[in-house]
This record gives sequence, structure tokens and C-alpha cells, in this order.
Amino acid sequence: MIEVLGDIRGWGPGVTEPVRITSPNQRIVLAVLVARHPDVVSVHDLVAAVWEDEPPASAARTVGSYVSRLRNVMGDAIAIVPGGYRLVLDDDLIDIRRYEQLVRAARTARGTGAIARYRDADRLWRGAPFAELTDAAAVTSEVVRLETVRLDAQDRLAAELLARAPSPTPQRRRPRSSQSILSGRAPGSP
Repeated sequence: MIEVLGDIRGWGPGVTEPVRITSPNQRIVLAVLVARHPDVVSVHDLVAAVWEDEPPASAARTVGSYVSRLRNVMGDAIAIVPGGYRLVLDDDLIDIRRYEQLVRAARTARGTGAIARYRDADRLWRGAPFAELTDAAAVTSEVVRLETVRLDAQDRLAAELLARAPSPTPQRRRPRSSQSILSGRAPGSP
């Protein structure tokens, strides 16, 4: 399982508690794999994500080391494939993919079903997407995309809630002359 809607955390089979990924560079590698899931991410792309300007000569080997450490936490969730690495998890095991599934389901549902799905989706958010990487260029576009999806989902939830809210009972207005009579004033007096 991988969570990136907040602090980046991951865990593999047999592990019951999430492990916070503490290495900034490992977080970037994992974040790029999540953002590009289920596609293959090349070593070159991961090197560019970790070292935006000038990668060291050992960058490719170092990325391999980062992936190896991540695999120690998450098992075979990260596959070594021709051309690079690939996250091989079902969408249900990645919080942003699960979020998007729930939002899509909410958009096709109506009434309380839509409201429940929007609320379930929103509960997955523990903070800003890729929270520790807010200034990492490698995930900026994904952060913006996710925040846009969330704002739209929140607007749709609000619309569903308003559509189900009981309408206020209109107050009956008495004719002006009746109001004047009840107040003890003559019609036309202040």
C-alpha cells in the first residue's frame, strides 16, 4: 500500500503499519513511480527527478540503491523491468488512485450514494499531496492536478448537499394594511 495524500508512506505484504519514507531522495523516486503508475519509469527520468540540475556520475547506481531500499519496505510492489522500474500495485492500494475511483463513482451516483462516495474519497486526504515534496519539480504537475480534482469534488459534494437540504418554509407576508392594524399604526404612518 502506498499513501501520498499527506506524508509519503508505504508498506508491503505482512506489514500492518505504514512506514514513513524518511530519505528525501527515496521519497522522490517513490513519488515519481506513483505519479506515473502504471507506466514504466526510466532510470534516466528518476535521475532527472532526484538531481534536477547536475546528477553525479554514480546517479544511475544510486537510484538502483534507492529502489532496492524501497523494495525492502514494500516487497515486489516495485518491479525491475526492461527500461526502468514500474509500480505494480492495484489501484486500490494507492491512495490517489483509490481517491480518483471514488470520485468517478460519486459523479455517476446520485443522492446519498454520491454524498457517501465523495466523503469517503475526502477522508483519504491526510494533508497536501506528496507533502514533503511540495517544491519538487518532478511532482508539481501531479500535485496541481490532484488539488484541482479535489476542489471539483468538493464543489460537487456541496451541490449534492444543497440539493438535498430541506427548503425553508416561505414566511407568509401579511398585507400592509394588516401589519398596520396589528402594530396600532394608521396606514401610511411611519
